[in-house]
Amino acid sequence: MNRVVLALVAVFLAVTVLACGKKEEPPSAKKPVTEKQVQKETGEALESLKAYTEQQKETYQKKVTDHLADMQKKLAELKGKIEKAAPELKSRLQKEIATMQQQVDALEKKLKDVTTASGKAWEELKGAINQALETWQKSYEESEKEAQ
Repeated sequence: MNRVVLALVAVFLAVTVLACGKKEEPPSAKKPVTEKQVQKETGEALESLKAYTEQQKETYQKKVTDHLADMQKKLAELKGKIEKAAPELKSRLQKEIATMQQQVDALEKKLKDVTTASGKAWEELKGAINQALETWQKSYEESEKEAQ
């Protein structure tokens, strides 16, 4: 009897192990990608890229517009400071202020071009505007020191 019970337990365990084992499933067949799907996804990606670029441009334009307003304010303050300067210094600073005003005007024109620029032209324009802003800031700081 012990042998029969032992044999039944062994069979039960063997069946359980085999039943719980990993079953091999047929490899899942991947659906082929169609040209239409590729075109659709590419179009969606391009639209997302365009929207992102436009958002970046708008953010940049706002930043530069604010900076230009600040530049105009600084120029007005500098004009007030040089009124009390010696005549030769006043004359030189007025010329520097006129040059800085021209730079501001040129920057405003470049900023208008940002809306139509795309790709490499946008990057080049952004670089040129950033460089012009830095140059203007240095000129302003030098004139500010002299006016004091």
